[in-house]
Amino acid sequence: MNILFYQGKTQYSNTGDALINKSLVEHFRPYANILINDKGMPSSYLKELNLKQTELSGEGGIGFISLLIRTAFINLSRKKTRIYYLATPPGHQFGGGAKNFIKHCLLLVLYLLLSLLRVKIIKIGFSIGPIDKGAEFLERCKSCFVPYYFVRDPLSLALVHRIGIKHASLFPDLAWTYNANPTEVPTDAIFISFRNQVVTGMDGSRYASELVHKICDIVISSFSRYKIVIGYQVQEDREFCRSLYNVIKSHRDVEFDDTQILLESAERFSKYSVVLTNRLHVALLGYQYGALPIILSDINKHQKIKGIFEHAEASSLLLDVNTSQTILTNSVNNLVANLATHLRNLESKELQYADLSKKVVRHIFH
Repeated sequence: MNILFYQGKTQYSNTGDALINKSLVEHFRPYANILINDKGMPSSYLKELNLKQTELSGEGGIGFISLLIRTAFINLSRKKTRIYYLATPPGHQFGGGAKNFIKHCLLLVLYLLLSLLRVKIIKIGFSIGPIDKGAEFLERCKSCFVPYYFVRDPLSLALVHRIGIKHASLFPDLAWTYNANPTEVPTDAIFISFRNQVVTGMDGSRYASELVHKICDIVISSFSRYKIVIGYQVQEDREFCRSLYNVIKSHRDVEFDDTQILLESAERFSKYSVVLTNRLHVALLGYQYGALPIILSDINKHQKIKGIFEHAEASSLLLDVNTSQTILTNSVNNLVANLATHLRNLESKELQYADLSKKVVRHIFH
């Protein structure tokens, strides 16, 4: 028997986090009994993950770690039960500084203890960077106790290999293997959703201004015959999306969908033929419902998206906001004209990712 302690604390207002965590839970269920640190998790988020009552530990924080340590200690005398620990939920790891350094020093001690207790530690489905030298050092030290270390894109893999984590491998972003059920046939409608920063906390005033300008030109020229709907999948994006709507509506007809997209309501994506966004999981969730995902951002700064799309051989779907309007318009026109071809290419890659994901998960638990 396998028991997996699932460290699931994340951004509960971001549907993208619910998307990749639900996908990972579904990967793990056939191989292990899951226990998640659900204390403090909003009931709406737990509903999104579709967790069973037996998968809720009723613990969080120190209580959850104590439960893990007690279970592992009792299990030392048993040979038929294996204990696993998902150290961090899938997502993006970045940053540095003194506070972050102290946090990861404590995690290093925890990982050492768990290793002595024969707990198998997993890190999977995440991207990493940029991180400072101190964070690099501690990540390398922690990885000595993490036998299953899987990042989701080649740029992250290159980073962790460079800092000395040689056993790290690739595991595709979990949105690629999410089981969606499209309910409608795509129409001549396009969904637009943006955040006003590349990275949280970065000064994005110039970036946001350039985004609004380029998006406005695209919807007037390349998308002139399409119905345009602006909405948001992350609650924090509402204000920026609303301001984008206010700018565009003075130039053409446009709708604002003022209801956050959740997993339970994501089937609305199935009526769109294109999703234009700078949010990775708006793009990939839209794709799962049949829309062509087009990214518009400062691509060289948006390493997470760049790495994932380049690995999927979908670089043509990455549009740089710093590109001239003429080149940008031509690129969008070409993408729309060859929409079916681009979708077929993504579907082929998705099948490869599904096969790889199954092989990796089987390897972890066997």
